[in-house]
Amino acid sequence: MAALLLGAVALVALVGQQSSTGAEAVALNVGAAAVSGSLGLAILIQRLPRPIRLAKPHYHTWRWLRSALPFAWVLGMNVVLTYADTILVGLLSGPASAAVYRVASQAAMLVTLPLTAVNAAVAPLLAASYSRGDKSELQSKARAAAGTASLAALPAALVLLSLGRPLLAFFGPGFSKGYTALAILVLGYLVNAAAGASGYLLIMTNYERAAAASFTCAAVINVVANFVLIPLWGTTGAAVATALSVTFVSLAFSLLVRRNLGIESMVMWRPK
Repeated sequence: MAALLLGAVALVALVGQQSSTGAEAVALNVGAAAVSGSLGLAILIQRLPRPIRLAKPHYHTWRWLRSALPFAWVLGMNVVLTYADTILVGLLSGPASAAVYRVASQAAMLVTLPLTAVNAAVAPLLAASYSRGDKSELQSKARAAAGTASLAALPAALVLLSLGRPLLAFFGPGFSKGYTALAILVLGYLVNAAAGASGYLLIMTNYERAAAASFTCAAVINVVANFVLIPLWGTTGAAVATALSVTFVSLAFSLLVRRNLGIESMVMWRPK
């Protein structure tokens, strides 16, 4: 989807349109999502084994709905964690500060890409290990996920911490002022990487309600801390609020995994 969106933006630039409205940008995003979704569906249908296509479906509607509600709530709280800081910076400090902060926060998100990739790969493996009741395998995969995510996130974090100012300055005059916010967010996302697949461990092992509760607490912390800290420290305050909420949810997930599943999912902890 990202490649399609970039291609569409490049095409608009090539045809000579120098400026675009917000509606046009949204339309490009929606179009890229539609094309990528259609391609993904076509590939899935083509690759799906014939026995699966011919199998008679069985439905557990109410059971799925009961699980779907916490999943939907987790997604909603994740949206709050992702966008509340930027929105509140705009409301409390003005659009110029919001622009600086948005660039810094998006740059810091590069640290989270390895964890996103690891979670997508390991989630079905965790579910399979749990369904077999293989606690040792579950522990091994959880630790491997945390270690891989942390090691892969570290180079991006070091680049951003060492070269953050010139990278931000590339976006225009004044954007380098967001370096402090960038550095704080990077540190928060490193803690998140160290927690590995803790959230997916909860979701894949019937503890999705515990995950939803943790996300809700983190979202409340994020919003309240932003309201308190942005008037005091501006974009730095927003970064502190977000880093605190990300750290909270990461540690909460790891502690819940330890209590409910009896395994250690954070890279800094060693299994007994």
